[in-house]
Amino acid sequence: MKREDRWRLTLSIALTATAGCVDAVAFLKTGHLFASFMSGNSTQFTVGVAHWDWSKAALPGLLVALFVAATFTGR
Repeated sequence: MKREDRWRLTLSIALTATAGCVDAVAFLKTGHLFASFMSGNSTQFTVGVAHWDWSKAALPGLLVALFVAATFTGR
């Protein structure tokens, strides 16, 4: 394996571990919502809307909206 390939592999492992830790902390701190798993958040949003419980739908909806906005901004 080339030195550059090892560096890229190490960097990708470090970034993956960091993203996993951030997602785990966000999951615990936001009441079981995800920082990067938008299908889980959109499911929680849909459940809140289906039950007409807007307080349960607000945070997941906001997280999905922020994720979409950040994606457009980053693009």
